[in-house]
Amino acid sequence: MGQNTIKVKREQIKMMLEKFSLSLWQWYLKGRGLSLGKGAKVYPFCLIDRPQNVSLGKNTIVFPFVFIMSQNPKGRLFVGENCEINSFSTLLCGNGIEIMNYVLLSPGVKIISSTSYYKPNWLIASNPHVGGKVVIEDNVHIGTNAVILPNVRIGSGSVIGAGSVVTKSVPPNVIAYGVPCMIHKKREERKM
Repeated sequence: MGQNTIKVKREQIKMMLEKFSLSLWQWYLKGRGLSLGKGAKVYPFCLIDRPQNVSLGKNTIVFPFVFIMSQNPKGRLFVGENCEINSFSTLLCGNGIEIMNYVLLSPGVKIISSTSYYKPNWLIASNPHVGGKVVIEDNVHIGTNAVILPNVRIGSGSVIGAGSVVTKSVPPNVIAYGVPCMIHKKREERKM
């Protein structure tokens, strides 16, 4: 056997092991109640504390090192079709997160639907969780390390810039960025 043949065989074995690892991980998550659409993938090394509260549409991809936490038994995550949730993103679903179709979450995005409420003279650990549902409509791009806080709706066709902190809802077809996130430009509406 020549050197090229050995390299090809190694690559084939590596690809087979990756497919097996992905299949085994998805089998485990489905067994714990994760709802996966046709062609959807959840790569190993994702942490999902309550898979039974997560629903992923067809062809959606969740890359390695994504953290999805329900924070309570009622916290749900719904992700539509053809979405990507990139590595090192965190989704805290205490009051629910809905992500519609064709949404791209860049690496490091944080979506938080509930947070602690500070009450004076209380022990910090005993403060109640408050917040509201986060909704991201169709065809949205969220830039790297953006933070989306509770009670926010991001309109379809919008782009949120890298490092933004979204504290209020964003209308459809705009480019918004900054801390706090503000609208800077309108986008042309396109049909999917």
